[in-house]
Amino acid sequence: MEKRKIWRPLSSNAYGANAVFIPDWGKDVAIEFILLMTQNYPVYKTHPVLDIYHGYVTGPERFESNHEFRVLGWDLDSDFKRWSFLYLPDEREDVRTTAVFIPARNGNMRLFLKMENPSMKQREWEFHLYVSPCRGVSLPKYRLSTLVQKNLVFTLDGVRMWISSENMAFKEASVVRSDFWINFPFNANETSRDPYNPRDRKKKRALIKFSPVIIDARESSVAIVDFLTERVSAADFRSSTGNFPEKKQKDLSYKHLWWETLHNQQYTRSFLRDSMTNHIISGREWGSFYIWDAGMTAIGAIEEDEKIAGDIIAEMPDPARMGKKVLNYGSFIPTAVFALWELYQKKGDTRVLKRHYDLMRRLVFAMYFYPMREGDIRHDGMVRPVRNRTGADDYPTLVYADGWPFAWDYRETLPLNPSRKVIQILSVGMTCMAVRMLKILRLAAYVLGKKEDIATYDNMIDRSEKSMNEQYWDDTKGRFLNRLESVEGLLDIEGVYEYLPLFSGSVDTRRRNILMRKLTVPGKYWTPHGITVVARDDQNYREDGYWNGGIWIPTQWFFWKTFYNIGRMDLAEKISNSAIKLWDDNHKKTLCCWEEFRVRGGRPAGNSRFSGLSTPLMALWKGRRGKGRVQAGQEMIVRSGYDSEKEEISISAETPFYTGSAGLSFVAGRPGTEYHIEIEGEESRKILTDCHGYAGFSVNVQKGGKKSIRICSERA
Repeated sequence: MEKRKIWRPLSSNAYGANAVFIPDWGKDVAIEFILLMTQNYPVYKTHPVLDIYHGYVTGPERFESNHEFRVLGWDLDSDFKRWSFLYLPDEREDVRTTAVFIPARNGNMRLFLKMENPSMKQREWEFHLYVSPCRGVSLPKYRLSTLVQKNLVFTLDGVRMWISSENMAFKEASVVRSDFWINFPFNANETSRDPYNPRDRKKKRALIKFSPVIIDARESSVAIVDFLTERVSAADFRSSTGNFPEKKQKDLSYKHLWWETLHNQQYTRSFLRDSMTNHIISGREWGSFYIWDAGMTAIGAIEEDEKIAGDIIAEMPDPARMGKKVLNYGSFIPTAVFALWELYQKKGDTRVLKRHYDLMRRLVFAMYFYPMREGDIRHDGMVRPVRNRTGADDYPTLVYADGWPFAWDYRETLPLNPSRKVIQILSVGMTCMAVRMLKILRLAAYVLGKKEDIATYDNMIDRSEKSMNEQYWDDTKGRFLNRLESVEGLLDIEGVYEYLPLFSGSVDTRRRNILMRKLTVPGKYWTPHGITVVARDDQNYREDGYWNGGIWIPTQWFFWKTFYNIGRMDLAEKISNSAIKLWDDNHKKTLCCWEEFRVRGGRPAGNSRFSGLSTPLMALWKGRRGKGRVQAGQEMIVRSGYDSEKEEISISAETPFYTGSAGLSFVAGRPGTEYHIEIEGEESRKILTDCHGYAGFSVNVQKGGKKSIRICSERA
């Protein structure tokens, strides 16, 4: 359906509340509005308009300065019928402005500003609008024609717009550059040549200022700002009411993560066609698309909106169309393959695999064969990360191989290679990522009847696992280690990525047991808050690192799936519990959706509005608390059904290529209840659900085997 004159929260970089007017969807004309709020007194507080600096190792303390307070993405529905933001200038949560955007008919939009001051101090708040085209750094055809107390009219990039206001007066309008240090910190507009996502301090913006608003102690006020592109009638705003989203909602930390995920999109050039579309981005402060982050986002998005998850998977850079440019989007690890399998497992819809299979295959092959030609028989089976980027930015092997003189926010230097030149890593962790992706593609090929593809995957998997086990295992130390191109011997630096052979299922029982003992022993990788990236007893561990020293949700997800794959449901439950508790506790304290968490104390750090690597928490959450949700590992093809009336779950599990123990879990209708697990050909067993109705169990499966499983309550 044709989409014309629409509004969306699709700003490329906005840290504050934002709305983008798109006259014609798919065309490259779009005008961005970013709302800035400043508290002038009793204490001066404001926030950046653009800010790509995450703070990296900082957390809530970043909001203690006078030019940084919390701005939170808030309630948002996936149809974009309304979206909102919270401005919190104090440590309190009840002193706030709620900005609610509601699109109306005929390309118009209404903005409600509910200003609440239950404190005992009078407040003065001031609002500014920054207006500019999304594309380019100029203000094409900009002309201000009217500016009076309640009305403003301007023309920009061929769009004529009227803005009217109630309870707030226009003060002035001017043209500015993006270089005022408070609104645009010095790193906020790093030069970007992307015309659809420009970052340049010379970028011009129209600055519209409203007169300050006085909010007396224990008072509140509501202002309305209308954005009009057509003549308006009362009917256009009939559905636009000042219904403000409340904070008190069940599972708020989960819902807020989903809202931030939906807010973190941008209107930019499609990878698939010569038109504009919306891309998922990591965080509102960064404004860039990354292959790794987008795939991890899709993993969690499946739990709330399968269409959005499918669209994220589909809108991936295509090597067939883009050539080597496909390698330019961050860490080139197509985690969307994991999302595809989770989506298929949940839906059981073969059309999902048909839609995405070919693109995912091209992406995995581009990763696997880099820098060789696809199918090169000289390939040794080991993956060479593009620019050594593994997805963990200050991973010790990366720091060493790249010869950095420093690493992010470290106060101590990690070991550096003597040459100080970049040396290519042959990565165990990335090879295991590729092997698991190849095994998923092999399962997809089995479902789709692609026998030739299965044989290709078999050869690639066997080659990689043989090479890794024969050349990258140090039997004396009992661990896998990486190699450096053209350097003799193994690189004696380890991290948790060297335990990913567990994730890919690429080790024999003896080595698996050795790795599992080291992974799960307290004091190394296993912490009260989850699995960290570098062992705490390792000489290369740094508490003040970025990835190193942090608890990251993707790491929890990888090993959560690992424990399902090998049937260790006790550990799967433990890691999901710790991740959910960590997220929930920190959200209750700050209302923020944090990028990472520090090992010491589990305090939050990094970007405060980050969903790119955090959305997979939604999968852990629903796997533990979503009624009727069945979760499995990546070795089985699972079909499931939930009969809520009978409180009965049926599961069909097939293992075309795997023999061993595998895990399954379910969330039933009743917590604290004994359920029967009936497996075809086996004796029935009983299991007790927890306070959320969750229970996990393992089954022994054979290659080429199938199992029918029925789960029912004792009452049934």
